[in-house]
Amino acid sequence: MDPVIYASEGDSFVYKSDLKLLEPGNWLNDNLLTFYLTCLPSPSHTLLDSAVLSFLINQLHEDDEDFVEECIQMKDTFIGNNSNFLLVVNSSYVGRECFGKVGGGVHWSLLHVIINNGVKDDESSSKGKQLIVTSSFRIPMMIN
Repeated sequence: MDPVIYASEGDSFVYKSDLKLLEPGNWLNDNLLTFYLTCLPSPSHTLLDSAVLSFLINQLHEDDEDFVEECIQMKDTFIGNNSNFLLVVNSSYVGRECFGKVGGGVHWSLLHVIINNGVKDDESSSKGKQLIVTSSFRIPMMIN
């Protein structure tokens, strides 16, 4: 059994085998990413488990007419009053059968998201809630 090196109150675990991924030439996995995000707490910011958000974001579909409202609801439920936040997303979700499967995903993105609650901005003349993804950065990570 792979011994746990670190365990947080928020179900973040780092195993001994994860430490090998910190050596040069390796890519990071979910456990190391979540550990890193848990080590960056700030009293003025809400810190979330990236694995939870990765799962939730994959349940939202851009073709769905309620996409923006579902994102707003997710934000209200999990992020609170923050209107500006980062999401770490694994975009290679392919179904329930791949959860917990080694090698299930290799493309990660860091999304900077702003929720605009009815405030008119320079790029939009519409009023009401809007989801704005301001930028996306590819993160070279791979589950070994």
